[in-house]
Amino acid sequence: PLDDPQDLLDTLPDLVNNGLRYVAIGDSYSSGEGTFSYDDESCHRGALSWPDVMVDLSREPGSSAGLQSVDNRACSGATTSNLFSSFKGTTQVDLSTPDPSVDLVTLTAGGDALGFPSVLL
Repeated sequence: PLDDPQDLLDTLPDLVNNGLRYVAIGDSYSSGEGTFSYDDESCHRGALSWPDVMVDLSREPGSSAGLQSVDNRACSGATTSNLFSSFKGTTQVDLSTPDPSVDLVTLTAGGDALGFPSVLL
């Protein structure tokens, strides 16, 4: 399993070059839940989320990957059924208007659908 953002970067060197556009979709695993540093209070997205950390790591000297930016659309509390519909005022995936400029998409989903938050409490 990819437990650390660096693990994902290490799997991408042949695929990722500087300047790629990255979109993260999913639930609290990607939104940044638990970092308590949120730019978006509704979905608990913030700069300490693993997608944002992965972009920062990709810019480190010696990294074989270089991501231009991340559009973190993940939302804490989202279930798999919320990915394609409005949830907390955001729609993560709009299949009617695909964006061909996106080079990499990561998805984390399922924890909220399976009731994982209740395990933590």
